[in-house]
Amino acid sequence: MRMPTALELDGYLNKNIKEICPCELWDNGLSHCAHFVSHVMNYQFGYTCFQMSGKGEKDKTACVRVVEIFQHTRRFGKWADRPKDLKTGLIFITLGKLVDVKKKTYTGIPQNHIGIFIGDDIWQYRNRSKHVVKQTPTVFSQHYDYTGKKGFEIFYGEFPL
Repeated sequence: MRMPTALELDGYLNKNIKEICPCELWDNGLSHCAHFVSHVMNYQFGYTCFQMSGKGEKDKTACVRVVEIFQHTRRFGKWADRPKDLKTGLIFITLGKLVDVKKKTYTGIPQNHIGIFIGDDIWQYRNRSKHVVKQTPTVFSQHYDYTGKKGFEIFYGEFPL
């Protein structure tokens, strides 16, 4: 299992997806949160940037869908219930009513987002800003507040093996 360091993740700060993806999936109109996480973590399962762009090398591709990454997590739950031993992993935000923690099911919708956490620092690709940012869980939890929609919750996920 890959474990990124804070120093490594800080190296991505303020980078646009053009500086991250060798498969040239750079359209700023797309959501790149899962795409960024997958390049960092080398997640090559599911639907990938190589499949979307047809460019680059297949062995440098990355998953582009949040729900597909979620399906590979080991432990999963509400952020507030995160086990004390889980210091590094994935953080998700989506409508809480679409997640069943006990059954480990998550209905994928366009309004979901993902990042990588180490302690209380979160690195994520901020699509509106078009680059990687570092945030606190409180700021991350407000990701969809600009839409005026309520019911969004944050969840943790243990890295896939």
